[in-house]
Amino acid sequence: MKISIDFPPTTNPSEIKGNLVIHRKIGRGKFGVYYTTLEHCNHTEFALKAFPKDQLSAVQYKKELLAAQLRHQNVIQYSPLVCDKSNFNYILSEYAPYGDFFDLVQKDFFRDEMIIRTYFHQLIQGIEHVHSQGVAHLDLKLENLMLDRNYFLKIIDFDQAQKVSDKMITSGGTIGYRAPEVINGKCKDLEAADIYSLGVILYALKAKEYPFVETDSKLLFYSAFKYDNKNFWKMKAERVGSKDFFSQSFINLLNGMLTHDPKKRLKLKDIKASRWYNEPILEQNVLQEKMIYLKKLSLVQ
Repeated sequence: MKISIDFPPTTNPSEIKGNLVIHRKIGRGKFGVYYTTLEHCNHTEFALKAFPKDQLSAVQYKKELLAAQLRHQNVIQYSPLVCDKSNFNYILSEYAPYGDFFDLVQKDFFRDEMIIRTYFHQLIQGIEHVHSQGVAHLDLKLENLMLDRNYFLKIIDFDQAQKVSDKMITSGGTIGYRAPEVINGKCKDLEAADIYSLGVILYALKAKEYPFVETDSKLLFYSAFKYDNKNFWKMKAERVGSKDFFSQSFINLLNGMLTHDPKKRLKLKDIKASRWYNEPILEQNVLQEKMIYLKKLSLVQ
């Protein structure tokens, strides 16, 4: 689908020429501005991302276009827009109205491990499709996971994506989620870098904090994770006030996903074969009911 529009978003117009109307601004990224748009004909909401036509943003726009080929229920759907007279490039996507997972973690939506596991299944299925299409996301983080109107997880923001066939990473990623080899600029296995970020996300969903602290291109607590793993997990359990907070199956999975050597890091098939991953999950209708209840609960607190 291609939709012709004709306006510069910096003027904050009330209307787009054609069949889309700017409804409200929903955020600003490092390289683009986001809007919610409202379609005239059936009142379907979309998200509009605008990239200034400068050299840096043009690179990010080109990377984001890698996602236009992706078709999966857990990956946001993109459509490039034709806008020859503007100083911006645009991408139109689905709008996920129920927020990002960072906000949901802060509001304690993931107190139930079955909810965590169910959404982790959706995340793995989405990334499995992304990788199968020859793309690595390379900026996986809680803020880049959204909840759509049917309470499905949606992976968004591919403006740092690369082809998995690339020999060297050029994307910077986000501090706190980056694999050691990304931090030191020696990443050659882009899929393995995504796996590491998935491990950080899974830990954060469970513990409401990051497993390590990245500062001055170093990972604090990572040495303990590598060389004193048993005490590392004991320390982390003490932080949340329960020695049984992390099950052994969860620890085993995270150890494999966060391992230093990308060649030894778990692959998606290994994650799907792990014991923790194969413990019970929720049917989508039950998941939706639970999330609706938690949403209502958060509004009255």
